[in-house]
Amino acid sequence: MDRQVSVVDTVATIREKARGARKVVFVSGNFNVVHPGHLRLLNFAKDCGDFLVVGVIEDGDGKIHVPEHLRLEALQSISVVN
Repeated sequence: MDRQVSVVDTVATIREKARGARKVVFVSGNFNVVHPGHLRLLNFAKDCGDFLVVGVIEDGDGKIHVPEHLRLEALQSISVVN
C-alpha cells in the first residue's frame, strides 16, 4: 500500500511541475549505466515536447546492477530531464 501512495504522490508532484506545459513526454528504462544512446533518446524525447518525465524501473529486476537511487541521481543531473 505504501508503494501505491508513493506513486500517487509522485504523479501529483509531476502534474504540478508540468502545469503550463503544452506537451508532456514520458520515457522509461533501466538506465543501468547512462550511455550516449540514452542521451540521444532523452534529447529526442525533450525535442518532442515541453516537459520530459523519465521513469526508472525499480530494483529487483535481474537485469539491474546499479541501485535505483544512483540511477535516479544520474538522470536528475541531465539538464533535459524535468
